[in-house]
Amino acid sequence: MPTLASSNPPEVQQYVAGFQAVNNLTDNHIQMLQVHYDAPEQTITANNS
Repeated sequence: MPTLASSNPPEVQQYVAGFQAVNNLTDNHIQMLQVHYDAPEQTITANNS
């Protein structure tokens, strides 16, 4: 069942502003966001290792 957020995603400009507002965004954070974006249906899970 789609949620309100999934049926009405933020505009690109809102994403850009949000990430620009985050302090201390590390290379690891950026890499995780890129992997998440490239994942099927933008879904990833944590590893218990």
